[in-house]
Amino acid sequence: LAKGLFNSLVDHFDRRSFISNVREVANNEDGMVSLQGRILGDLSPGTENPINDVNAGISAIKRIVEENRVLVFLDDVDDVKQLDSLIGKREWFSKGSCVVITTRDRAVLQERYVNVKYEVKELKESQALELFCYHSMRRKVPADGFLNLSQQIVSLTG
Repeated sequence: LAKGLFNSLVDHFDRRSFISNVREVANNEDGMVSLQGRILGDLSPGTENPINDVNAGISAIKRIVEENRVLVFLDDVDDVKQLDSLIGKREWFSKGSCVVITTRDRAVLQERYVNVKYEVKELKESQALELFCYHSMRRKVPADGFLNLSQQIVSLTG
């Protein structure tokens, strides 16, 4: 869903970055520096932005987002410290910029970062089955012999 929304908005911004699996990558050694490097590479392509520590990354990100109308998606954030390191303060962002944060933990979405919250509702079973089939089989309905298995998977995963 996040990637689909990003793709529908991307043409309206000068610079953009989609960072998936923030939670997973941030837990690796030098994970935050790696994520900052990805953001910097996306927002200033062709520019060398070598960073060695989180504070240098924060400063570099601040310079870019102050000067450009950007779209930044941070997918699967699970700690406020990740937001501190990856987007800093919302006041830094140039007018018209947009930051979208996806998380499983509402507590991460503090007022200092968020203007609007939207909770994605669980799909109806028929919609979930169609989505599952599209992504797993590249078709709208399950292949012959896979209906029961597909329904079980959708039921278990919601």
